[in-house]
Amino acid sequence: DENEKEQLLMDTVSYQRAMWYHKKRFNAWAKEGLQPLVDELVEAAKTAPQYDGCFLYELEYYKLRCMRAYFSHSLIADENGNFGFNKWIDICLLLLQHIKENGMHITESQLQHMNIRNVKDIVKPSLLGNYMDVCSSVNDRFQKDRRAVYGRDIYIRKMERLYYRIRLHKLREWYE
Repeated sequence: DENEKEQLLMDTVSYQRAMWYHKKRFNAWAKEGLQPLVDELVEAAKTAPQYDGCFLYELEYYKLRCMRAYFSHSLIADENGNFGFNKWIDICLLLLQHIKENGMHITESQLQHMNIRNVKDIVKPSLLGNYMDVCSSVNDRFQKDRRAVYGRDIYIRKMERLYYRIRLHKLREWYE
């Protein structure tokens, strides 16, 4: 009985010491690593034009960057900074990067391989019709540019839907 109490006391002391060292290292890192990310988020919230949806996506992007950095240095992370749901945050960051840039880096190859069978619920029929009407085999540069513009709009809607599905189904994992 006495040995169990002593072992429990030693375990408690060891745990408290480890927590103290973790908090000390975390606070030092937070000043150098996390605070600049938080400052970027605050700056974007203060200075960005707040009249369109891209503003909200930009804030989401900065917020997820802060979350990613925080969780990678928290108690739930392993020695490499990985935690159970980092792949979902990384996917969301990538999606938000493309969304907030309005699809500027979506390639023609990606557009050619885009599945448009499942977009009727998220894309206006006129946009889908315009995309389908523009012939993909035409050598006319104007027609190709029009098809790329329509395709990027559809691609962005698909990315938004994927982002919100991940948020809907994985949000509890992020906070539990």
